[in-house]
Amino acid sequence: MFEQEMKQSPVELADEIGMMLCGLEDKFILVEGDSDKRFWNTLQISNKKKYRIYLGAKIDSNSNKDYVINVLKLLYERNIEANIIGIVDADYDFLDDINVSLKSLYYYKYKDLELTLLKSPSLDIVNELVSSNKKRKPTYELLELILTKTYPLGILRLVNEKYNYNFDFKDIKFKKLYEKTEEDFLKYFCDYTKLPFDERSILIERYKYIKNKNYRKEYICNGHDALEIFSLLLKQEIANESHCEHNGGILCEMLMSSYHHIQSLESHIDIESFDNIVISSIKTKELNILMT
Repeated sequence: MFEQEMKQSPVELADEIGMMLCGLEDKFILVEGDSDKRFWNTLQISNKKKYRIYLGAKIDSNSNKDYVINVLKLLYERNIEANIIGIVDADYDFLDDINVSLKSLYYYKYKDLELTLLKSPSLDIVNELVSSNKKRKPTYELLELILTKTYPLGILRLVNEKYNYNFDFKDIKFKKLYEKTEEDFLKYFCDYTKLPFDERSILIERYKYIKNKNYRKEYICNGHDALEIFSLLLKQEIANESHCEHNGGILCEMLMSSYHHIQSLESHIDIESFDNIVISSIKTKELNILMT
């Protein structure tokens, strides 16, 4: 199994891949981070011919995602698109209509890998494994509960990005998000960020403005946030005894393994067969991002 962290600049990596693609049958996947690497490696365990997986890095780029896209753009300019795939998080690109359109570029179908896995058939299997027989919720109901609880924080993340607040979210208490009403959580968030009192009403108005656009939750909610809410939901309401302490990281691994279990793979990864989890960048305008 071949994987490599990107140490070169986008130009250097494009040069390297371009040379390797000339006359060879090697195939490449460029991804943003470690969870992506684990996911796609899991999917190709049974493959005789492995994809070479390259991880993103912030070298001459604003982010790992930009790095992947920059490499693909350089290869496209050189008419190199065969046997090379880049897969990145959608983030809020679909909302702002700023996604890049390249034949070799794919986005996870929803905001990120983790959220997309929650929306996939994997959740059925995980729900069966971790929920007690007496307390188990139907998977559609479980998913809606997770997304509804996560949605306020997702909106705040989008407000943070659109209005350049530069909030730090790493120490957010997910139990507050899980237990509090929307109004009380917004008060907690203002206190958490130490936002001056005279600026709080502006933040709330911006929050309401985004909320009133009626974006579908799966394009707003952050996958890591949703998994932490899933973890709390297990502990508080539905878990059987052996799974009540599963954190978001463990649940993510379970979702990835479950996806691999239900995905039929033969001798190679055919990206078109994963249309429930990725979407070609040239088809993103077909998405319905608004609630109906």
